[in-house]
Amino acid sequence: MSSNVTGFTGNIPEHYDKGLGPVLFVDYADDIARRTAAFAPKRVLETAAGTGFVTRRLRDLMPAAEITATDLNAPMLQRAAAKFTPKDKIKFQPADATALPFPDKAFDTVVCQFGIMFYPDKEKSYREAHRVLAPGGRYLFSVWDSLAHNPFGRIVHGVACSFFAVDPPQFYQTPFGYYKIDPVKEALLDAGFRDIAIAVVQKEKTIGDSAAQLGNLIDALLAFSRMGRTEMRQKRISLTKLVEEARAALQQDAKGRRIEWQIAALPEVQGDPLMLRQVILNLLSNALKYTRNSSPARIEIDTVDSETETIFFVRDNGVGFDMKYVEKLFGVFQRLHAANEFEGTGIGLANVRRIIHRHGGHTWAEGTVSWG
Repeated sequence: MSSNVTGFTGNIPEHYDKGLGPVLFVDYADDIARRTAAFAPKRVLETAAGTGFVTRRLRDLMPAAEITATDLNAPMLQRAAAKFTPKDKIKFQPADATALPFPDKAFDTVVCQFGIMFYPDKEKSYREAHRVLAPGGRYLFSVWDSLAHNPFGRIVHGVACSFFAVDPPQFYQTPFGYYKIDPVKEALLDAGFRDIAIAVVQKEKTIGDSAAQLGNLIDALLAFSRMGRTEMRQKRISLTKLVEEARAALQQDAKGRRIEWQIAALPEVQGDPLMLRQVILNLLSNALKYTRNSSPARIEIDTVDSETETIFFVRDNGVGFDMKYVEKLFGVFQRLHAANEFEGTGIGLANVRRIIHRHGGHTWAEGTVSWG
């Protein structure tokens, strides 16, 4: 079996293990390991073991069982093996799941978490699993549901594709492309399996620390990329209403602070309500964030009419900035303050500029260090 999506070499196993594993795999590993342990098997074969998340839970739940962990990718398996001691009854062996190097009826149970989607010949892998199972043995495996039901995968795939106008990467179509129940069931029946049971396992979790920051960044990037492609639906919209909605959404950021809001009578404008709401939200969020050390904070919202346009502005008495860096404000990932001083993704004002440009307008900033 060969497939370019299985070519995890170099430092990829380390990043896979430290980055993706704790976020995506550990909870599902616990689930499939517990389902396996409920049958109390003595001889277990794991295919597509990767860096050993399921292997470890199988060992913890079934210390007396003989476990053989296999994977086509030797570097991934080496990282898995490094987590165990000689006392553990674990045998690690590189193996092709479509041509298993084991005799017939060698195992009580075969386990595979999120590996089948990568097998180029899935039907052959089912036949191999059936061949190595003893009579009455069980095959437990999991696949991802479609991108429509997996927000994290959908976001990452969308962000990756947004940076490639031509021939975007399609890697995420592979793990999330094998979810239709009927074809899977038919292939299992053809391989000789009976008494097939299917369950949907849904996991929701809060990802903290650096993983949360990455998630926020991906969300922001996806929103940024969409703003350049989403169809605009223009109508008359009250700026006053948009400001009120933004302030309501940011109540938690303003809680317990002394803030003097100076909001003038604002006109109606022509534009896409959802996009302009995002503009106002980003601008007011920045004003609240960068006046955090000002007491009282003063935030002024007003418009100025010229012969050709209406200028909307937000002015505050926050930390300000040096005008020689003004153009950096509107660039993606461009930040004038350290992340440990003021949180953020470096996307907000870039999004503001993109939206305003799509409306035929333009954006600029004026500031003074320590004066807003």
